[in-house]
Amino acid sequence: FGVSWFGLSGVGLKNCEILNVDTGVSIQDSTGADVQNVGIDSTAPAEGLRLFGTSTAALRQMRVRNVHDAFNIQPGSSAALSALEISDVNYGVVLVQGGNSAISNVAVRNAGVIALLVADSPNISVEGFSVLGRPTAGTGDGVTFISGTSGTIRNAITSGGNSGLHVQYDALGATITDSTSSCTNRGAALDGPGPFLVFHNNFFGSALAQVARLGPYGPTQLWDTRSGSLTYQQGNHWGRQCPGPLFVQSADVGRFDVTDDFPFASMSGWAAGEVPGCPTAAVPAPPRSRAPRFPSSR
Repeated sequence: FGVSWFGLSGVGLKNCEILNVDTGVSIQDSTGADVQNVGIDSTAPAEGLRLFGTSTAALRQMRVRNVHDAFNIQPGSSAALSALEISDVNYGVVLVQGGNSAISNVAVRNAGVIALLVADSPNISVEGFSVLGRPTAGTGDGVTFISGTSGTIRNAITSGGNSGLHVQYDALGATITDSTSSCTNRGAALDGPGPFLVFHNNFFGSALAQVARLGPYGPTQLWDTRSGSLTYQQGNHWGRQCPGPLFVQSADVGRFDVTDDFPFASMSGWAAGEVPGCPTAAVPAPPRSRAPRFPSSR
């Protein structure tokens, strides 16, 4: 280990670099850990940071590269992760049984398997997660929810690989919004019964489907279906412009029962105040008829 502690409360680790160890930081059965501005770099198969037992931690402004798992947060622990830079790993962040955890402003480059894997963790918040370094469709997933996980994915950017955003069959559903997924096999893959709320996203350039609705599950609407919401009946951008069509069911989702009835014509058009659809051309008014004028009889 580079740095390890067990059964402590309120321990902080700041402003250091840890090189060439099997596990950079190991925290077990400790509450209130604060790890900030720490770099971890290893040339051997290794873990960057392991959090396990009954631990809670704030992990901020960290740089981890050349390891197997950058952040391994195991059952019983929870963490707030923010401002992380991760590169050249198999797994970026693995979070198991970490319900109510928050992950924000994380960039993962060159993740061989999965950039973010969340399992058995209800009420997860993912805000500002970038998956980089995959130039084309291929292997490796971006953000993946499995087995009992639910939560919100917001402001995610994924490009290349297999599935940019993947909610597997045994997850408990997800809200996906304000995100961009492009040049993957599947921009987003939605499995299981949900519920799913998918709106204000940019999906384009994927090889198999922009959004794949997997499994024997019923109709799915890819827009904000909440009638009391300020963004009610607002959908996504599918890489097409006016005069349209803006959403092509056969190409974008491949199923007749998966629809976006309120697509946008430009990338992140909702942020610019645009409304869904293409503007309707004004119908010119018919010419006004004038009564004929006759010469005066006087």
